[in-house]
Amino acid sequence: MKIAICDDEVFYREQILELIQKYAMQHKSKEITVASFTHAEELLDTVNKSGGFDIYILDVIMPGMNGIELGKALREKGYDERIIYLTTSDEFAVASYKVNAADYIIKPASEEEFISSLDKVVKSVSDIKNKFTLIKTKEGSVKLNFDNLVYAELAKRTVIYHLRDGKTIESVYIRTNFGDTVKDLVSDKRFVFCGKSLLINLYHISSVQNETITFDSSDKIFTGKKLCRELHNAWVSFSFSEVNGI
Repeated sequence: MKIAICDDEVFYREQILELIQKYAMQHKSKEITVASFTHAEELLDTVNKSGGFDIYILDVIMPGMNGIELGKALREKGYDERIIYLTTSDEFAVASYKVNAADYIIKPASEEEFISSLDKVVKSVSDIKNKFTLIKTKEGSVKLNFDNLVYAELAKRTVIYHLRDGKTIESVYIRTNFGDTVKDLVSDKRFVFCGKSLLINLYHISSVQNETITFDSSDKIFTGKKLCRELHNAWVSFSFSEVNGI
């Protein structure tokens, strides 16, 4: 599991690094690695060159691009992994909600508070990475990680699964209804139905407008206003529960 720290203040950056290393020593099975950055631009450059991290621990108030702007930039690039914000002020708490932050901690954070937050997020990431279902295709069974699925749609008598990398998996002809076919996915709170023929991963939504659903994979679905309104409510509720650990 890869964790990135970004804080322009040496004291706080080293404090958090030390706490994460302590946590990693106590949870060796997680195989945690940490990289620290001084500025947002430095972190973004690394992400662009080497790929994203599983968890981002970001200071909010930094010179140049601040932590909220950094969070938005990561989301716009399709990186929807967990973000924990650390800051000396609570004035950006609402803004952090807009990038679906997992937590918002006021500095100086106690060891107990930070470790509790980190542990919650690490367990959440582990759960997300480990869940999967098997899809029967014409070529055989395909393992599909829940986190890799953006949405699934019923197409005549098959189900097409749309993935984060833009690829799709098409099932064999199904003999049951759509709901029964995707029941493994529905058991996870990330997934909700949008009408009778769409199953949406709430975690991968980047915006819901009048008749348009946009995902962090850049995919878009056009649907009715009523369905979009209902989905928007579910998405907001899900995001709130994620932030508050409900």
